[in-house]
Amino acid sequence: MAIQQIRLPDGSTYNLEEWLHWPTYSVVEGAAGANVNLRAFSYVVGNNVPQAGVISSGARQATEADTNMVAKSRANHDEAFIFFAITDEFFALEGTTDSNSFFPAGPPAVAATAPLLTGTNLRWFQLLMLQEFFVGANISKPMARAPMAYYGQGVGAQGFGPGTPTAVAVGPATALNLNYGTAGLVNPVDNQRRWQMPVMVESDRVMYARLSTPGGALTAVDQDWRIRVILDGVKRRPVA
Repeated sequence: MAIQQIRLPDGSTYNLEEWLHWPTYSVVEGAAGANVNLRAFSYVVGNNVPQAGVISSGARQATEADTNMVAKSRANHDEAFIFFAITDEFFALEGTTDSNSFFPAGPPAVAATAPLLTGTNLRWFQLLMLQEFFVGANISKPMARAPMAYYGQGVGAQGFGPGTPTAVAVGPATALNLNYGTAGLVNPVDNQRRWQMPVMVESDRVMYARLSTPGGALTAVDQDWRIRVILDGVKRRPVA
C-alpha cells in the first residue's frame, strides 16, 4: 500500500493522496477472420501484445503507445483507480478493396488503406464481439458486459462511411471511394457510454478487460486489426 496519511505528534493527520484524470489503455490485435478471446491490461511495456490468429506483421513487443499499465492485470501496490467509462479505438493493420460495393449499378469500388478500418468491418465487430471488464482475482462475474456496439467511441478520428464523394488513390491509376468506419462522434460527452456507478479498483486489485467472439471466428472481417481499449477515469498518484 502507498503511504496515504501522516499522523503528527499532536494527533492531527495529513492526507497525501492526489488524484489525476488518467485514462488507462491497452492494445489487443488480431488477424482477419480470427476467433477472438483476448485480455487487455494483461501486460506491460516489453511484453508481447496479445494477438488472435496470425497477423501479417507477426508477434511484437509492447511499447508506451500500447499500454500505460505498470503491473500485469492489476493495479500496482502504490496506485488505485476509479473508472467512469470504457471506450475503444479501432485500427486496421492492412488495407482492403471491395469491388462488390454497396452501389447497385456498376459502382466504383470502395476501399480503406491502413490504418483505416472499413465501416463494414467495424459493424461486424460491433455485432459479434463482446467486451467485459473484470475486477478481482478468480472472479467470473464482470463489472461490465456488453456487445461492442453498446460502447461509444468517444476517442479517435471522425470519419464517414461508404458512399462519400472522397476518393483515394490506390495504385498508380486507380481512384476508389473511401470506406472508413468510426463509431460515432469523437466526443466523450455525447459518445461515451458512462457507467451509472463508477468502478473502484483498489491497490493490488486484479483487473482486466476481455474481448471475445462467443459465436466463433470473425470470418467476414477481411483486415488484420488493432483495438486500443481505454478505461476513462482517475488514478491515485503514487506518493511513496
